[in-house]
Amino acid sequence: MKHEKMMYDIQRLLAEQDFKNEDELNAFMDQLVGKKIPLPSKKNMSPAEWAKELIFEAYEMYPPEQVHIS
Repeated sequence: MKHEKMMYDIQRLLAEQDFKNEDELNAFMDQLVGKKIPLPSKKNMSPAEWAKELIFEAYEMYPPEQVHIS
């Protein structure tokens, strides 16, 4: 689940950017290598984004094998 959260955070971060070309995207991604991904403000999240964030937090609180979604 950690990988899914990381990919989700990267997608949100990239969506907030305004890259003019692929070189700008690559330069931005190079800056992220080896660093913690900055998280967007929770106050700017849509209800769907907030719900996903809560699911990720729940998985971090409990071992995945104990989380049951019906």
